[in-house]
Amino acid sequence: MTNVEGQRFDLVRVGVHELLRLPRRSGSRPGYGTRSEALLEVLGTVESERKCEEPFVKQLDLSGLWLQHSGPLVLRAGDLSEDSRDAILLQVNGSHVSKDELIRDARLQGLLTAEDPQAKHVKRRGAKAHRDKLFTLKFRFSGATLTVDWIHREVPGSSLNHLDFHVADLPKLEKCMVVGGILGRDDHTSATMSSPGCQPSQNLLSFGAGLDVLGSLLGAAYQQ
Repeated sequence: MTNVEGQRFDLVRVGVHELLRLPRRSGSRPGYGTRSEALLEVLGTVESERKCEEPFVKQLDLSGLWLQHSGPLVLRAGDLSEDSRDAILLQVNGSHVSKDELIRDARLQGLLTAEDPQAKHVKRRGAKAHRDKLFTLKFRFSGATLTVDWIHREVPGSSLNHLDFHVADLPKLEKCMVVGGILGRDDHTSATMSSPGCQPSQNLLSFGAGLDVLGSLLGAAYQQ
């Protein structure tokens, strides 16, 4: 992960993490909104294939006033295969939808664009390891641009789908809005600690060195 301050760290602990909150919650800085007043909140669910092994972001929950017309969104990387219809799971306001239904949803018009690399994807059969992009959604809000990529990752002994998440165009001036969440200005110490019952893992920034197949990549940047 790379937060808005340029700090790089490993997201190790499985569970649900507040990745982004606009504005930063009041407990983090006096005078900033409560949970119900969030313009945007993004929660990330981190899971491992097997206990104490490499973690991946598998689900993103988006909510807030910027999504009041559509209701909350759930974006999940499911199944293990890149060909399965359950590799890309989507919900709008509690209802499951297909990729086409999401793209055509009138409540998201003007906010959402999509790219489907699968239409021109060529599988790399026999490759020792690979990392392919299956689907991309981009949300353009007035104070943030969110990009979510569905990734299929294969290395020897492991095949799974996960998510990458990048945020750009965040407000830089604190008088406008302070960015919260562990991609923002909030403390990320607990997220970098191993899950209960697990030993501290190796540095994930070098995990899989030589295979060119990093795990989930997350980042945030201020408006240029």
